[in-house]
Amino acid sequence: IISDPSASIVWTNGVVNNIAFAPSQTNQYTVTSTDVNGCLSTDVVNVIVNELPDVNAGANISGCAGDEYTFTGSGAGPNGVYVWTHGIVNGVPIVPAAGNYYVAVVGTDHNGCVNGDSLMVKIDSIPLPTFTVVVDQNCAPVTATFYNTTVPAGVNCIWTFDNGSTVNGCGPVTQVFDYPGSYGASLQIQTPVNACVGTMYLADVVVVDALPVAHFVPNPQTGTQVQNQIVFHNQSYGATSYVWDFGDGSPASSAANPVHSYGDEIDIYTVTL
Repeated sequence: IISDPSASIVWTNGVVNNIAFAPSQTNQYTVTSTDVNGCLSTDVVNVIVNELPDVNAGANISGCAGDEYTFTGSGAGPNGVYVWTHGIVNGVPIVPAAGNYYVAVVGTDHNGCVNGDSLMVKIDSIPLPTFTVVVDQNCAPVTATFYNTTVPAGVNCIWTFDNGSTVNGCGPVTQVFDYPGSYGASLQIQTPVNACVGTMYLADVVVVDALPVAHFVPNPQTGTQVQNQIVFHNQSYGATSYVWDFGDGSPASSAANPVHSYGDEIDIYTVTL
């Protein structure tokens, strides 16, 4: 501060009075004031220039949606303060949003000096597998073909079926179901970069019907020319419709428990249900 506004002011090291400058290193500056009478006065000021902190955001992050990470800045020294983008709090675990983006941190050291750094975040969404199935029939054995309809199709696909089979492959997969029952299937896929796993299970995608069992008992088993009417007691199970061939050339019957009269000829007839 110069009390005499008419005095001439001269600074060392290239400094111009009342003009802002940005020193790059610590230095000492001398000012000389000369009044109208030629009288001189000097003063000295030391300007300390602190180095910028070497702030480090840490390594890039690759992972899967839902995973937890902790972002911790360094380089601002003891009592350093770090401010992150994307709502991140230094040293506090967070579940980052899926996507590919940069995260930046600004560190301030105890001298108030500020520097920054950034890192790349690559978070894959969990894949949502989908698939369809086509069966050739519903009676055992059933051949079923499973088609991966996931977009994108993913990698390292694993099929698991309720018949106990496990098959690797992202393309169509064929399975044979030999036994009656209702079967589900699941498809697990991974993303190509971070191997994030998604699984879809669908129940009852293959329904295998048991073959019906045909069985009957004739009453009487042996007829006579007088008593030639036979009652057929149907003891089948697993069936909903019937076709009878009485072996005598007569029309077929669809009755559940038919009664059939044979002619008066003596003969042996093969009856088929």
